[in-house]
Amino acid sequence: MRRCANYHHGWWVPERPLTPIGAQMNIGYALAVAVLDGAALVPQFAPSRIDADDVWALLPRIAVRHDPEFDAGGQRGRGRVRLAVTFTDGQRIEVNRQMSRAIESPQSNAQVSAKYRALTDGLIDTQRQAAIQAMVTNLEQVDDVRELLALLAPPVKSPFE
Repeated sequence: MRRCANYHHGWWVPERPLTPIGAQMNIGYALAVAVLDGAALVPQFAPSRIDADDVWALLPRIAVRHDPEFDAGGQRGRGRVRLAVTFTDGQRIEVNRQMSRAIESPQSNAQVSAKYRALTDGLIDTQRQAAIQAMVTNLEQVDDVRELLALLAPPVKSPFE
């Protein structure tokens, strides 16, 4: 039987100092910042955020467990609770996923555009950001992709500054 790659590669008890790559690979860290910040995007993986005390206070309260049923795949590995949160008052929330949320419910063009802007805000100027979005949104009408390549080629700011 194959092992669940997500669990095998994504879970270990994180320790300080944690690098941005380590934070991106750790399920517990990603869950902690998602809970605290409501997002797990580029800013959440900046060294200053990774080292924040609120993250490290929450991390010991996150437990990740391997469920061999997920390894089975097919119907046996489907429809199982993938995330359960128990609050200090005893309330429990469970999230079930049959498959990736992106597959279950694909994003609209507006949602993809909003995520693109969220990921690139502050990294490129707003005019360049808008020009790239407009060209990609209307790619079928672009006569020469060299214009798009010219927009994509210049350097971007570091996301961790």
